[in-house]
Amino acid sequence: MAGRPGGRPSEQERRAAIDTDHPGRTAPPLGLTALLWGSAFPAISLALTGYSPGSIALLRLAVAVLAVTPAVLAGRVRVLRRSDVPRMALFGVTGMTDYQLLL
Repeated sequence: MAGRPGGRPSEQERRAAIDTDHPGRTAPPLGLTALLWGSAFPAISLALTGYSPGSIALLRLAVAVLAVTPAVLAGRVRVLRRSDVPRMALFGVTGMTDYQLLL
């Protein structure tokens, strides 16, 4: 997306990025996401009987890395601008830490 000055996409580009012509295409991925996310809580409760919370957190992060790696290798993930790296690192550290601790 070329976008307008400042790196923001134009309204036309933003709308083109959303598949409004085929709304049925979004339901299955959203449903799968909800199912997987919702099943994580009972699965974690069961796993806590045999594993420590730290082991479960490490396993969850390892699964996430394995899930994202194909997209990264295929070039479907954009490289961050240098100016965005500190902010994204902060989001990553605080977001992942909070999520793992509060789960």
